[in-house]
Amino acid sequence: MAFAAILSLAQMVSFQPKGAIAQSVPSVSFSNVVVDTNPTTNREFRINATISVNDPYGRNVQLGIAVPSGLTVTSPEMVNLGTVPQNTKPTASWTIIASSPGSYNATIIAYSNPSTISPTTTSQMSDSVTFHLNFSVGSPKSLVVTGVNIPGNIGPNDIFPVGIALKNTGASPESDVIVSISAPSGLRVLQNVAKNIALIEPDQQVSLNWTMRADTAGSFPVAFDYRSSDSGSGSFEATVSVGQATFAEIRPSKILLGGSDPTSSFIGPGDRDLPLVVTLTNVGTLPLYNVNANLMLDEPLYWDGSKATKNDNDTQTYYAQQLRPNENIDATFFINIRSNATPGVYSGHVKILFSDGTQQYQRSYDIPVSILPRAIISISSTNAHVVANNVTQVSLSVTNNGTVTVHNLQLLPITGAYTSINTPIWIGDLDSGGKKTVSMSIFTAVQTVSLIPLPVSASYEANGKTYNNTFQIPVQIEGQPDFQVRSVKFMPSSIYSGSTGTLVSVELFNSGLGVARNVAASLELPKGFSPAWGNATSIYIGTVLPNSSFVASFYVNAANNVQSGGYPSSLILNYDNGHSSQRLDFIVAPKAQFQLLNVDDSQLYPGASNVPLKVTVNNTGSSAAQTITATLLGGNSLPGVKSTTIASQGNIDNIGMVVPGQTATMDFLINIDPSITPGSQYTSVELQWTQNGTDSFVQTLKVPYHVYGGPSYLLYYQGVPWAYVIIAVIIAAALTAFIVARHRRNAKISYTLQQDSLSEPRALDSQKALRSPEEEGEAAN
Repeated sequence: MAFAAILSLAQMVSFQPKGAIAQSVPSVSFSNVVVDTNPTTNREFRINATISVNDPYGRNVQLGIAVPSGLTVTSPEMVNLGTVPQNTKPTASWTIIASSPGSYNATIIAYSNPSTISPTTTSQMSDSVTFHLNFSVGSPKSLVVTGVNIPGNIGPNDIFPVGIALKNTGASPESDVIVSISAPSGLRVLQNVAKNIALIEPDQQVSLNWTMRADTAGSFPVAFDYRSSDSGSGSFEATVSVGQATFAEIRPSKILLGGSDPTSSFIGPGDRDLPLVVTLTNVGTLPLYNVNANLMLDEPLYWDGSKATKNDNDTQTYYAQQLRPNENIDATFFINIRSNATPGVYSGHVKILFSDGTQQYQRSYDIPVSILPRAIISISSTNAHVVANNVTQVSLSVTNNGTVTVHNLQLLPITGAYTSINTPIWIGDLDSGGKKTVSMSIFTAVQTVSLIPLPVSASYEANGKTYNNTFQIPVQIEGQPDFQVRSVKFMPSSIYSGSTGTLVSVELFNSGLGVARNVAASLELPKGFSPAWGNATSIYIGTVLPNSSFVASFYVNAANNVQSGGYPSSLILNYDNGHSSQRLDFIVAPKAQFQLLNVDDSQLYPGASNVPLKVTVNNTGSSAAQTITATLLGGNSLPGVKSTTIASQGNIDNIGMVVPGQTATMDFLINIDPSITPGSQYTSVELQWTQNGTDSFVQTLKVPYHVYGGPSYLLYYQGVPWAYVIIAVIIAAALTAFIVARHRRNAKISYTLQQDSLSEPRALDSQKALRSPEEEGEAAN
């Protein structure tokens, strides 16, 4: 019909003045014709045609469009641009809806005629030009990827799972869904690459998993391709990182220097064969081979090798064939002190040679040895252990080695690399040979990275004198990881109520001094948020070295009833011998939300044709909804019919913008199945809109309606039975006929009276001539 209308208009405007010569070049040309990007079925899109006028006197221009079956023009098919001057380029637009996907060929015709009487013959002619437009309409995709599960801490030759979560966000089931995975060289899929799902219901989410093997280290893109018979195809790409911690490291983790007797760690001039046990730990991730630890001493420390009497390990060289990651070995050495040694702190040196199987390494560490003057009091500690940047309890044994009682004994405060929290510690009197055990709270500064002995000072009185002695206590310092949040990213960047599969990427940095092993991260979500799937908020990281970072990725959903605003959450890190918590804030952006207010179904009858169904909604959200399109999902029972207006197109209505608190009424024109059962039923209205010009949203409202009963033989026109319409027409026709007949009768009577009045005087005269005087008097009476 549209194409016929255009042809008739072409016939009307293509006349030529008598004697005119046909033009070879039209006065109007197409400079640009554009179709909206990626048009899809059941959604309006636009075709824009820009023209150029070649007539110096300007032209009156009209444009028309003709579309084939499957396309509907919802705007006026003819666009009158009026008078268009030369060298201007106006644009005509049409709004189109496609009922099915496919390739289409539309025809646009531009007609022009003279705008003024011009001196040239050419400008007095009317002409037209045609443009043929080819374009494709696709299917709207309702299958979306809501999450990808890729573990961390993957090494070469590891076998690991990879998963993807798909969700049907449409209003109809997705059938025969096929999902396949592909990976480049370096990764292998250990099973069928394709998986089939027979049916995915609306709002249903399914998870699919594959088992993969990493052959080499590197970063590999993994592609997930999915397609269905209903929504076409789509793809999603993720990255699998395969790393190998190829570092080798060994460190002294504990140093114990025994005293001159088993009950004391007191070391003084002249002491011999003092046992020094250095615990070496493989703090790397590779096994170490041919470990050689050599103790080198400087004066006044020395070792006489000829005095070794216990076994081969009691030498100044210690050897271990292999040391696995996290494994410890005790290297035992012995120390002698010159008799003339001056009290003070001296250092030995442990030189360690080792290999990781491919490369040789060398490390050297200082071993502090504190030589004390002979004193009455001695202080020792067994396996003193402190933690950097923490307060640790150190157990100290205080012994009176003299022959008299000491008085006013107290342990003094410590400052520097260590700080004592609970000093001074009062002990009081201590008898000869007596021993007292106390606990000292020690804070170890985070900058302490070397094996510095703990200086413990004691003050006491004996034999009428006051003494102050400082004792160097060997300690083991353990560096601790310290995690800081570097960045937090959300994809998509905005979270709305009802958002699914939002990717939360948190970059964490280990700014501490210790290696964190078996690191696992989890999100403690606030109320209204949930994991996108089972373990979407938990991830295993593995080993994290000092001064290194990693990214923890999580996938979360926001409930439909979550209000806009800030929601604090916690990122929990658990690792060997420690844990930490970091705060994250989820910001929920304002979103429009619609609530059903009223349904006008007063004209719904079985078999009714072209009747309205009006649905009124209210925007109860906190943001304006823009470019709203409402679709009545009535199926075969309530199919839409085309309207004569632009805004309403049967089962699709374009609302425009609705601000918070505003109501909007959607007018759907429908045909009702004659076999439908009268009574209350339900249908659905799907609302689609945008916010901020970028984000798109969909909400489906359940709409109750009532079909009213009526005689089965009646047909209906806009809810009124045709019988009533016919009766009304008959009555109107009869009344019109009666009025016309009455008017004709009155006109005839009037004409007759006029004729009679013209002939009346002569008749009276003749009658008077025939009457007698008596009859004249009676006539007068």
